[in-house]
Amino acid sequence: MLAVSGCVTASDQPKPASVAEQFAADLSAGDYEAASKLTDDPTAALESFNFTVGSLGQPTVEYAAPQVQPGQVEADVTFVVTWKFPAEETWSYEVSGDLKKEEGDWKIVWAPTLIHPQLKTDRRLVKSDQTLASPRVLDRTGQALLTDQLVTAVRLDPAAITDQQGTAAQLAGALGPVEPSITTDSILAALSANTSAFTLVVLRPDVVSGITIPLLAGVTTNQQSRLLTLDKSLRSVAFSGLSDAWQAAYDATTGWRITLRAADDTVIEELKTVEPSQPYDVSTSIDIPMQQAAQAAVDGYSGQAAIVAIQPSTGGVLAVAQNAAADAEGPIALTGQYPPGSTFKLVTTSAVLSAGAAEPNTVLPCPGQASIKGRTIPNDDGFDLGEVPLHTAFAQSCNTTLATLAADLPASALSDEALKYGLGVDYTTPYLTTITGSVPPSANDAEQVEASIGQGKVTASPFGMALAAATVVAGKTPMPILVSGQPAAADQEAPAPSPDVIEALRPMMTETVESGTATAVADIDGLGGKTGTAQYGDGTQSHGWFIGTYKDVAFAVLLTGAGSSKPAVDVAGEFLRPVESTVPGA
Repeated sequence: MLAVSGCVTASDQPKPASVAEQFAADLSAGDYEAASKLTDDPTAALESFNFTVGSLGQPTVEYAAPQVQPGQVEADVTFVVTWKFPAEETWSYEVSGDLKKEEGDWKIVWAPTLIHPQLKTDRRLVKSDQTLASPRVLDRTGQALLTDQLVTAVRLDPAAITDQQGTAAQLAGALGPVEPSITTDSILAALSANTSAFTLVVLRPDVVSGITIPLLAGVTTNQQSRLLTLDKSLRSVAFSGLSDAWQAAYDATTGWRITLRAADDTVIEELKTVEPSQPYDVSTSIDIPMQQAAQAAVDGYSGQAAIVAIQPSTGGVLAVAQNAAADAEGPIALTGQYPPGSTFKLVTTSAVLSAGAAEPNTVLPCPGQASIKGRTIPNDDGFDLGEVPLHTAFAQSCNTTLATLAADLPASALSDEALKYGLGVDYTTPYLTTITGSVPPSANDAEQVEASIGQGKVTASPFGMALAAATVVAGKTPMPILVSGQPAAADQEAPAPSPDVIEALRPMMTETVESGTATAVADIDGLGGKTGTAQYGDGTQSHGWFIGTYKDVAFAVLLTGAGSSKPAVDVAGEFLRPVESTVPGA
């Protein structure tokens, strides 16, 4: 018996129905290149599919129900084509085409009518939006936060510029007064770095109205739609996701029409129309005056600085601000992980009270230094208070007192208690990415002692510590929310701290401001807080923290490398004083 291999008989070749089905499957999967290779003109087919999808606004498409009428060397085929647009809008119709057999292989005979029955090489399909008005993104009081605006892009084409020095000088003269980063040297550097046309700068409408851009060879301008704050100084890493919220509102209310157009853009026929509906605005929890005050406060610090403010009664994110140095590291206000230092004593004290290890008035030693289960713990600058009530040890931030109490708690006590304040909980908040922190169970005595003062393996973000402070005000951790009606979902349901513990912590935080480590902001009546100095690296450097509660506001301030909590307390004051009378609950 002979084994035959490497032979393909005619019966093994794909039949026309199989080719049609694969063509439909590839297009439905968005693999236009694979589908085009099944045609007799792959280059023209791929170009047409890519161009049409682009001119229709990048919808998905489904080719379904291929029906083939086969012949010996030719076959007819029909498909039901369905384009799928945002807001679940669709457009369906039927197309027909041919297949032919060449050298034993069946191929789709390429023609533009496989995309639409009326499409030809000199025609195109165009989708254009129709709106009654553009949605706005609003702050919690209804003020416009972000709106759709026409910006002007200034583009340069190095190949078309014959006098680069002269062009750069003229552009710098026109643009420099409104965009100080645009200089003759910066323009020349950009021209040197680019061989093809590029965008030099995008100008806001309020800026463009006050300048004249010179008409020069190789310099062009065009207008583009952008979602922008009304005030250029109003910025936040929390705003980045709001463009998606705006887009969802835009898509839900925007009408559109698809037209068949000639090469000169003349409309031949209107093929599909969806009427627009009345737009709705996107309401957020952001408080514009608080956001501006927070931004001004962090901009005054030379290192990385961040502030997050939350409304305890609603979970609404009121303000998220960080300075340029922090921006270079990413959204540290929301996701940065840092040792929280003594601000974590909020959790440690809660764990001590929950366990019944002490009460607010329990008198305890606060030596300048203590050896606790093999770990030597000093107070800041070695201060020694002798014996004081627990509430005073909290207000004065006695490391030795809290670490001694925590050392006798179970290994999971601090981790479990932290969850009650939102630390370690993963919140999925629509349009906002956050990380609260990490408080793992202690593996040994040394880890327990370090964790009790917010060091070791304990980490938190400013967002996480603001949420912890909000828990003290609300009595339970509020569910974060940025866009109205779309609260976060948590990966676990942690119990709330006991009401007795919350009632004990509130006056301790007030005492911290009135007579403890945060007296620099004692002029703000009703403010409570907790300071924190957190060592990092080799232990010779420290971050500065302050978490606070005021009216219906809870917030956290982080200054990296500040050396102590004092600068963070000062920044907290600079943040609150301008909005003291207008914050929620005031």
